[in-house]
Amino acid sequence: MSKLSACSNTGNKQQKNILLINPKRKYRFNWDLKEVAELMGKKTISHPLALPLLAALTPSIYTVKIIDEEIEPVPRNIKADLIGITALISNINRAYELADHFRKKSIPVIMGGPQVSFEAEKAGEHADYIIIGEAENSWPQFLDDWQNHKAKKTYSSGSYCDFKISPVPRWDLVKTGAIMTYNVQVSRGCPYSCDFCIVRNLSGPRQRYRDLDNVMKEISSLPQTALINFADDNLTANRRYADELLKRLKPLKLSWSCQISIESAYDAAFMKKMAEAGCNSVLIGFETLDPAVLKIINKKHNSVEKYEAAISNIHNAGIFVIASFVVGFDNDTNQVFEKILKFTFKNSISFIMLNALYAYPGSELYFRLKKENRILDINLDTANGIAGNIKYKNISAKQVYLNILKTLEQIYSYKNILKTIPALFSNKNFFRSSEQYIPPFIKLRTVWYFLKHFIFTLNREKRAVLFKLFMLVKNKTVQDSVAVQYLMFIESFNGYLKHCSRTGNKILPFLEY
Repeated sequence: MSKLSACSNTGNKQQKNILLINPKRKYRFNWDLKEVAELMGKKTISHPLALPLLAALTPSIYTVKIIDEEIEPVPRNIKADLIGITALISNINRAYELADHFRKKSIPVIMGGPQVSFEAEKAGEHADYIIIGEAENSWPQFLDDWQNHKAKKTYSSGSYCDFKISPVPRWDLVKTGAIMTYNVQVSRGCPYSCDFCIVRNLSGPRQRYRDLDNVMKEISSLPQTALINFADDNLTANRRYADELLKRLKPLKLSWSCQISIESAYDAAFMKKMAEAGCNSVLIGFETLDPAVLKIINKKHNSVEKYEAAISNIHNAGIFVIASFVVGFDNDTNQVFEKILKFTFKNSISFIMLNALYAYPGSELYFRLKKENRILDINLDTANGIAGNIKYKNISAKQVYLNILKTLEQIYSYKNILKTIPALFSNKNFFRSSEQYIPPFIKLRTVWYFLKHFIFTLNREKRAVLFKLFMLVKNKTVQDSVAVQYLMFIESFNGYLKHCSRTGNKILPFLEY
């Protein structure tokens, strides 16, 4: 932060305009909840935290503007002194396109983000400057150098910031009226070493935590009606820290979601404590039902025989579980899809994420498969979660894509949802009143949405699902807001699957080998 202070005391320097851009994906991702956002009158479910945080790290002598292409287009003739672009693998091609455009206009471009950090040489062909890794130290230093006409091509701090204190993100620069949830991050790093994941190599093997006072200051700056997603890779890894966080969240009556490791779900009392603090859903990486695969991918903290107990504990606390599975491991055959399907129905799992194994640059899997010549030369636009980039051993990439769609269509069909509902909501654990304010126009939108999609429909099973949930709400088995959330998510997943059916002919040719 001392670098930021030093950089701020430069009143004699010329005011500069910085434009920060989040590029649009070409294809929808498998958890974008676009339909849910649109129901709420929004453009997208959330906005990446990187750009508001970067803006908060920017000295006041700069004027900063943020554009998220998922919300609004980037004007081609916009005037700026510097363009900053963040990129994931799924939008890197669009990032390069934007960078090339602005450089042709003689506007310097700096790029950062996970994909840029691990493919810096490639990114350097499109950008004037590159930031590798975390930007807390590198960004202020770059701006100081740039103002003094001595900026380097590449910036990397060489070490991780301690992350104890982080500035409040500049959400005022984001069109927050167009997003549903606010991302908050309380920790970085991961002590685990799953071979397909980039987090350890990107953020370090030690989990670094923010001071809780600093976290609560950020949360208190958000609107009271805000839905929060904790963007940590494992919010509850440090139980002592998590307990104190939950204690502070409980009186705020907020609704929030997060990602946790399955170990936390083994503790039923802890799950109830999370629910009491406002947690509505947890994402857990189950990954596979094959214990041998867990050993191969180095995810030793998962235990297949405890999966069912973990799911039961989560549901009994009145929390939705988002169970994430990956297919395409070397042991996997086409039978893996049927196993996941049966497991899902047996445990009445609320929501399933089914992902194709993908070798992300920076992961140990990528380095290993690169040596084995098993990585497809594929258009990165197709990195939508269900299209892989690997020559799988027992299944073709095309089969993986098609079987994922087929399996998800079965899981989220209203015929099967009708069977899932009684078991999922049987014990009244999803009946807990929410004190969070819901604006009247959202309530009106919701009523119209259900009339349109669940009443005025020729699909009898959809009407039956709505009626069954209505009766559960009437009998006070399920809270009305919980039933609405559940139905909206199911409808959104079906919308996503229809989108995949329409765009499949554009993606499938890339999966041939």
